[in-house]
Amino acid sequence: MVHARTRRSYRLNGIAVTACRPYTRGDIASFSSEWSTSACDSRMRLDWFQTLVPFRDHLGNDATRVLALICSDNERRALEEIASKCNWRLCLASTPLEAGKQLQEQTIGVILCDRDLPGNDWRNHIAYLLRSAPNSCVILVSGVNDEYLWEEVIRNGGYDVLTKPFQASQVVPAVTLAWSYWKQYALKR
Repeated sequence: MVHARTRRSYRLNGIAVTACRPYTRGDIASFSSEWSTSACDSRMRLDWFQTLVPFRDHLGNDATRVLALICSDNERRALEEIASKCNWRLCLASTPLEAGKQLQEQTIGVILCDRDLPGNDWRNHIAYLLRSAPNSCVILVSGVNDEYLWEEVIRNGGYDVLTKPFQASQVVPAVTLAWSYWKQYALKR
């Protein structure tokens, strides 16, 4: 079993997927074979990731809830486009205080936090978000992604690192795996 919060990278039909949740190697092998044997376009592949662990809210609707604390309008638009294709419920915030208010009003499993937010250091932003929603998976959004930064994010309670500019082949697996982890483990605490 791959332990939670350890980083494992796999290739699914040429797309690198980094898993920070406890999938067994058999799960990854079955995902890989299903992925590579299906003759489908990229839209179907996005749907495939979406169906890993669907969530039903209190109204019975499937909803992957993502809060994006992003300062750039271009990145917001790119994320909105990806979220609309995946049928995610995307909430946008410009400041950590605005994000904190949204976290008090609704349950959100995945939070995307921009490294370049004005004000405090990104470590303080992650700490604030985790105090507001202790079980949420916080993914840092950064222009760089190296092992040192990833280890620092994990050490500060974050879940993973995504690079800017957003690409669906990176965002969809990262958010879906974080959502899956949150649904299976964080909600049971």
